[in-house]
Amino acid sequence: RGEGSAQTSIQQGLAKSWAAGDNSSGSTVTDSVNVASLTDVATGKTNVVYTTAMGNVNYSGSYYTNANAGTGDYNFSNDYGGAFGIGPNGRTTALVQLGAFDDAFIDATHNDVVIMGDLA
Repeated sequence: RGEGSAQTSIQQGLAKSWAAGDNSSGSTVTDSVNVASLTDVATGKTNVVYTTAMGNVNYSGSYYTNANAGTGDYNFSNDYGGAFGIGPNGRTTALVQLGAFDDAFIDATHNDVVIMGDLA
């Protein structure tokens, strides 16, 4: 029961995928759950490939990068407008595309992503 009240569905509230990685020298997963790999697409752009696919493309995610730790200017992008053939929102049921940005795309040393939604 959630906080002494009505029944709570734990499965709906859990992250289905998360990863921490380093893009400064290739795409290295430092720790993860339900992530098969980080694939380097281009400078500052990474595909997060799921081990178990999502049930549909209507999932949500949060992303953090230290694209420019010197200025504290942390920017990111996960919508490339289908530029890599993935679709208008940079995601499919198999992967999500992420990018670290600081006036231009940049390979950052620290990238975190959390995905919430339904698994297939």
